[in-house]
Amino acid sequence: MTVWLWDAPGPAARALGVCDKEAQARRAAAARLRGGQATAAVVEEAIVVTGTASLLQYFERTGNRWQARPGTRIRWRRG
Repeated sequence: MTVWLWDAPGPAARALGVCDKEAQARRAAAARLRGGQATAAVVEEAIVVTGTASLLQYFERTGNRWQARPGTRIRWRRG
């Protein structure tokens, strides 16, 4: 299963989350940028991996990643 991890660190706190759709992750991260709560935002594709010897799950990042900075218009760029 593919998921989208988003991270939006800011001066007072860090916001992050997991979404099942890329557009949702971008909207969530961009909302923090627009609200002045974040100084940057990253959205990254990941695959959910379940261990074979246990029921533990983790995210394996695929390398597909986008970044944005605050501004009058939020623009995402690969990186």
